[in-house]
Order: sequence, then C-alpha cells, then structure tokens
Amino acid sequence: MQNLAAGRKMRTSTHLRAGAVLVAAFAAATIYTSPIHAAAVETPAGKRIPGKIMDEGEKSYKIGTELPGGGRIIYNVDKGRVDPHGTVPGKGRIEDIKGKADIKKAGTTRLVPAGKNMIVNPGDQIQTSPGAEVVVTLENLAISGIGGNTTYTLKSLEVNPETKSTQVQVDLSKGKLWSEVGRLKTKDSSFIIETPAAVTGVRGTVFRIEAEPETQSTSVSVISGEVAVSSKGMEAPEVLIANKQALKVTAGSEPAKLTATELLQHIVLLVEEWTKQSEYFQAITALAGIGEVEQIEVEPALPEAQRQRVYDAIQAGWEKASEDFFQLDKALKMFYLDFARFPTTEEGLKALAHSTGLSQWNGPYTDPQNLVDHYGEPYQYVLSRDPYGNTMAEITTFGYDKKPGTRDDRRKIITEEDARRWEDTKSYR
Repeated sequence: MQNLAAGRKMRTSTHLRAGAVLVAAFAAATIYTSPIHAAAVETPAGKRIPGKIMDEGEKSYKIGTELPGGGRIIYNVDKGRVDPHGTVPGKGRIEDIKGKADIKKAGTTRLVPAGKNMIVNPGDQIQTSPGAEVVVTLENLAISGIGGNTTYTLKSLEVNPETKSTQVQVDLSKGKLWSEVGRLKTKDSSFIIETPAAVTGVRGTVFRIEAEPETQSTSVSVISGEVAVSSKGMEAPEVLIANKQALKVTAGSEPAKLTATELLQHIVLLVEEWTKQSEYFQAITALAGIGEVEQIEVEPALPEAQRQRVYDAIQAGWEKASEDFFQLDKALKMFYLDFARFPTTEEGLKALAHSTGLSQWNGPYTDPQNLVDHYGEPYQYVLSRDPYGNTMAEITTFGYDKKPGTRDDRRKIITEEDARRWEDTKSYR
C-alpha cells in the first residue's frame, strides 16, 4: 500500500505488508503514516496509536509491538488503556561528563564520543578513560557516577506504565560506580548490578561498587539503605549489608564482610569520598526528580505544622509536574510525528494545545491544563541543540519558590532521538 503524507488518513480492510505488518480487516480502524514513522492506527475514538494491530477480535483489537531492550506494550482499544502485562523499555540520560568517555549504542560495534544529555538506552555501553566520570540518571529512579577506567552497560530497564514497577539490570565489567537509588515504588520492582564476581540487589540506597578484573573481585560498600550481595554462579545464600557496612566477593567464593579493623579504615575513606560525590549529585538529582521532598531545606524557624505544609505543597507540585511532563512528552512526539520537528521556542508549549494555523497541525495534542504547574505558572520551554547538533526540547518548572536553580525545580528533556524512536518506545497511561 502506498504511504500517505503526514496528516492524511485512509480506511483499510486489506493487509499491510510493509515492515512485516499484517493488519486484518477491521472496518473501524484507520491507518495513518508519515514521512517519519511507519503506520499508526487511529482508534474509533480518534486516538492515534503508533504500532501494529494484533490479537484482533470481532469487535475489538489490540495494538502493540515487541520492544528493544525487552518488554512490550499492548494498547487495548476496547478498554482504552494499556494492558497490565505490557511493559516498555525505560531510558537513561547522561547528565554530566568530566574527562573523556565513549558510548557504544546497542546493536553496534563502534564507540562514539559520549555527550551531555545523550540518551542511554537498554543495551548501550559507556566506557570511561582514566580520571573521567560520567553521571547518568535512570528515569527518575537512580543517579550513578561512573568512575574512570570503567565499563558500564545498561542491560535492561523496563517500566510497567500500569503498575509503575521498574526492573533495572546493569553490568559493571570493570571500574567503580557510585549510585543513589530512590525508594523502589512496588514490591516487584528490582535494581540489579552484576560484575564478573558478584550480583548486587539494591533496595533503595546509596552505595559504591568496584569491580577489579585483575583480582577477579568486587567490593560493595553501603552509605545508607540496604543491598543484598551474592557470589555470581554459586549456590550460596546472599549477604545483606546496610548503613556503613562493606564486603568483598572474589570469583568462586562467598561474600565476606570486612573485619572490624578493615571496616573502620574503609568507612572513614568512604564517607569522605561520598561527601564530595553527593555535592556533585545534588544539583542533578533535584532536576531529574530523584530524591525525597524532606531533603529540601525549609526555613528552620518555621513551626513544624507550617514546615509540613510547605513540604506538602512541594510534593504536590512534583506530582503534577511528573504527570504533566509525561503528557507533554507524548504531545511533543505527536507534534513531531506531524511536523518532523518540535515546536520552536517562540511557538512554545501552547502549540501543543492551540492550532498553529499550519496545515500539518492535527491537535490538540494535550489539554491546556498540562501547560501550567501546580502553582499556576506556565512551564518554561526552550528548544536548543547539543554540541553534536541534536535537537533538545527542555521543559522546566521552578517549583514552590518560583525561583530558578533551587532544589524544588523539576526538568524534562525530550530529544529528537526520543521522538524518532517513539514508535518502538511508546507508552500510554
């Protein structure tokens, strides 16, 4: 079937074979294609869902696809929502780089220079040079500082849009990794880091892992929270370590906690190192949405009840921003589907809710209430390019205090790469 220009639609009761897509007859379905993406399906209710028709019945059908990095998403047209068993691959983002680092994208063999704001997808590998450091955030769940001479692979990152559960698996072949992992939102969420010698399960904590290929050993140290460590490939009980504890695992041996003397010396150096690392993390975690509201400093002279009201207001702002950013992320990608670009800075986010007057506009792409934060302030929107020429759309709220650069700010960055990959990484709530 001949592809149609963006914005044009066509009824179908035939089979589509482009891209190995097979669409069985369904009179209410509309096939929509654009120069950027393959066919999408428009539901009888008018919702346009990029993907393929599958599991078609007499009166309903599901749209979905197997996704790179694991998982899949199934949109049930009859129910008008994502089926609970559907999962989508999440993504990480490089927030900062010191020194030289390269990234090898999933499915490729070539290393390319890593850049700030670059997306880290499941299967991507980051390699750092001696003395370098790369700070990566994973959704709004974790922040990691990848040390020098380190090889880090995001093996998988799956998010269930329905239940909010998250499964993360990281491979640390060699080197050092500082991580601050937020509270896991569901009991079936997991955060696993594997090294050649050990498997570490994280349960919301601040910790450091060092993998030493020369000695085939792994050291795990905890500043706060709790982790469970087991020896890779061995049938042996896992060992739990918590605040200010550490252990070492040698390949083929069970995890061994440090002696009292070793631990005292180790923790002194560990805390000193974390003090510097945490200062580096703080500015990033606020914008990325990692951490708890209680970590924000509120005027200590305020009565406790008033302080709690401030915390409640900040939390309410974060929650609205989180949902709005999700909706604006989708809206920007829908806009991109029609225009092959994001709105300009001058057009702003209002172009997602109100017609631009251009023929490609097929909105509204979002509700106008998603354009303002909890405090009634419009979200800030800037379109820019990174040093590698990639387009980025940045959305920011200045939070409760309405001042830029403070810890109640929140930010969302959507890249052109995000939009181009949307057909395979979409999610609906």
